[in-house]
Parts: sequence; structure tokens; C-alpha cells
Amino acid sequence: MLVDKKNAMKTPEQYYVIARDMFFSAHPDFNQALNEITEEEAKQAGMEPEAYRALQAERIYAAFLRQKKLDGMIFRSSLPSRIKKWLQRRLRII
Repeated sequence: MLVDKKNAMKTPEQYYVIARDMFFSAHPDFNQALNEITEEEAKQAGMEPEAYRALQAERIYAAFLRQKKLDGMIFRSSLPSRIKKWLQRRLRII
């Protein structure tokens, strides 16, 4: 059986890499900031410049994911009150 590699199932790690790449392509300002990291900054962290850039890229993307998760939690917690208000307007109760 031939497998179409283009449409083959990907691992969660592969999807993560794709999503991270899409995030950075949509936010060129973050790429610019990563490119401005100096060798001196990397040395202060005890890392090679490329490894330090990769670490900072992961930190930026992780902060983005945390914020999206927080946004979702805030929306979910406010949703019941939104539904209640909508029902009150629609049904003219309470």
C-alpha cells in the first residue's frame, strides 16, 4: 500500500513545529528581535548563539500559548453569565 507522505498523519511534535513556524511567520517583529540577539548575550547565558536564539524562540511561543489558554479560560468563565444575560433578554425573565 502506498502512503501519500504529503497527507500522512503527523505527530503532535510535527504539528507543534508547523504551528510555531506559522506563528513566527505571522509575527516578523519577533523574528527581528531573535535576529538581534548578540553573541555576547548568548555567552552570558553560557550558550552558543544559535542555541540561545532557539531557546528564546521557544520562550516567545510558549508565552503566546499560555496567553491563548488564559484567554480561553476567561472566555469560558464569562460564558455562563453571557448565556444568562442573553436568556434574560430573550425570555424576559428574572
